[in-house]
Amino acid sequence: MKVNKLLAAVIAAFVVMLAVQPSNAFEPIDAPVTVLVKPAVALVKSKVTISGTSLVVGKNNQVSVKISPASGAPQELKATVDAMGAFSAEFTPATEGKYKIVVTAPDGKGTVTGELTVASPTGSAAMASVTANALIKTMQSGHAAGDAQIANLPPSPAKDEFQKKSAELKKKIAEIPAAQKQYESALGKVYELGNKHPELLPALKPLFAELDAANAEIKKQNEYFEKRLAEGAKKNANCDNLEAATEAFSALSTSMNLIGKPWQILRNFLIDKGPGKIIDAIPSKAGDGAKFAIEETFKVSTSVLAAGAAGGPIAMMGVAIGLVGDVSQFFIKQRFKEFCEKFEGPVYAQFRSEFRHKTKPYYTYKFDMRGKIQLRYAKDKAMKDGAPIEMTGQIEGVIEKIETAENAILMEPQLASRVMLRKITAPPGVPYAEDVGTIARLALPQSFYIPIKGELFKGKLTLKIEEATKDISDLIKAQILYVFLEPSLPIPSIQTVVTPMQNAHFIFTRGMRDKPEMEVKTGKDSITFEKVFTRTVEDPTADFKIEWKIDVKGCNPGCLPSVYFSKAK
Repeated sequence: MKVNKLLAAVIAAFVVMLAVQPSNAFEPIDAPVTVLVKPAVALVKSKVTISGTSLVVGKNNQVSVKISPASGAPQELKATVDAMGAFSAEFTPATEGKYKIVVTAPDGKGTVTGELTVASPTGSAAMASVTANALIKTMQSGHAAGDAQIANLPPSPAKDEFQKKSAELKKKIAEIPAAQKQYESALGKVYELGNKHPELLPALKPLFAELDAANAEIKKQNEYFEKRLAEGAKKNANCDNLEAATEAFSALSTSMNLIGKPWQILRNFLIDKGPGKIIDAIPSKAGDGAKFAIEETFKVSTSVLAAGAAGGPIAMMGVAIGLVGDVSQFFIKQRFKEFCEKFEGPVYAQFRSEFRHKTKPYYTYKFDMRGKIQLRYAKDKAMKDGAPIEMTGQIEGVIEKIETAENAILMEPQLASRVMLRKITAPPGVPYAEDVGTIARLALPQSFYIPIKGELFKGKLTLKIEEATKDISDLIKAQILYVFLEPSLPIPSIQTVVTPMQNAHFIFTRGMRDKPEMEVKTGKDSITFEKVFTRTVEDPTADFKIEWKIDVKGCNPGCLPSVYFSKAK
């Protein structure tokens, strides 16, 4: 009997993984294969690395890599899959354009496709310019959004003072496009050097690779900054307006650092490398013309970066970053505290699912989640004696650790002798870092942001957990893979099942139950609420066990621990 028929019981078990955990069934697949092309944007005649993972099937341990340019004949490479399942190959593109890269697994069936963009130095510079200017435009929108949120607050001397500081910041932001052009002019000299003297490209590649990575960060930041600005515009309550403005100004600081990063990279390259080191790195056949071009390029580019009354783009950006920090701190300390109060504190959650066959676990997974709870409320409402205090806020954070285990073969033990390979894979968790800001954190697939509402009345806080604005990505899932030897045909048969994992909204709403309540205690220097929510659901008939443990603490003033901050020792 074929393996896939013998797996019927395993399939049925995974299909019936409860309403709390939907799953697919085991099914035959081609050998899995992944690919990573680095850099994704490369220069003509610069080295490109194609790497990934696959599965050795039988005696065949090589993947095939087919590289097809937009025009011209494709190139085919072979790469060996090592004991860890990894492979790597290199090639050097000779022409500009889009390249299609197809990697075929050792079984000759499984395939995956990647892309590569190859540009001349001038073309690469143009793409980087578009990316940077898109973020600069979003930064201008972010500043305007912050100002608009403040405009909704009642008139006051403090509001007037803030608006003056914000106007100074607006002027600095308006200077960034010119500074970006100044940087692009300096960088253009280096790209021009590479165009005229291709033999220098290997020596210049470290600079271009570092700039490509920085530009990828800029593009990613812009995408999430735009998204959060759109969401922030929907907030109505004054304290939510202030929190949205805080996010906007925090994102401004992050964005400025990212925009300035390529500037600093170029400056460091020009100063630390110096023309002498580049000359030493070029082939001996390079003539005096190339050497003179290097010296002139470094001299002119360095002077362009330092030109202007402000001391050049890097000096100007340093002033701007300092100013946005001052404005943000003034805003947080003066504006928010004048109109609003807030509870803020740590949240730590553990969630474990165990699925069994005849009381023995065949699949388990566990999440460790860390983040914070924040609840905001207007001061004028808090001063009304005898009336409930309405609050708004969120629970936000990340999955810090994911653990998975499987022993599905115990449901069909007669298959054990045919197992050639078995493994389970899942994505890693990420540490929670408060000081990166909400907007940057939400770019992570492991992150979540769940709005909540609260009512504080007579020392009791009641919460309502609303639908998640951003939940854990569908990419967070495990894959169980078995390779069996077919008895009728002495060839491997690959079977897999993908097991989606629960999202944060499910974990918090089921773990804390409907309308969770906490006692609020007033101390000498602070007001706090704290509670550990635990829950266990076990069904001997269906053979599963689900466990929750959620620690929630909120304080006014806030009580986030020092480990939440990346600068903490």
